[in-house]
Amino acid sequence: MSAHDCVLGDNIVMANCATLAGHVQLGDWVHMGGLSAATSILQDRAHAFIANNTAVTRDRAAVRHGGRQPAEPHSVNAEGMRRRGFTAEQIRNVRNAFSHPVSV
Repeated sequence: MSAHDCVLGDNIVMANCATLAGHVQLGDWVHMGGLSAATSILQDRAHAFIANNTAVTRDRAAVRHGGRQPAEPHSVNAEGMRRRGFTAEQIRNVRNAFSHPVSV
C-alpha cells in the first residue's frame, strides 16, 4: 500500500491496488480509486478524490482527478465536501476559485 516516509491523514480510503511512492502526503478524507498511484514527494490535500486507474504526479487540491495519464484536475469534489459538512456557499467559493485560478 504505502512506501517509505509517507504521511497519511484520517479517514482515507484506498481501493484495491492503490499505491503510494515515497514521501507522499495524503490529507484527511482523501479517496483513491483502484489501480491509482501517487508519485514521490506529492501532497494531496484534504477531501481529494483520485479516480481509478489514475497516476497523480503533481500536488492537488480538493478536486476530482480524471482518469487521464498523468492526472488532470476534472472538477471540485462537491459531493465529498457536502458529506463532510461544507455549506453550499463554501462549495460555491471553492468552485469559483477552481474555475478562475489566480496567476502568480
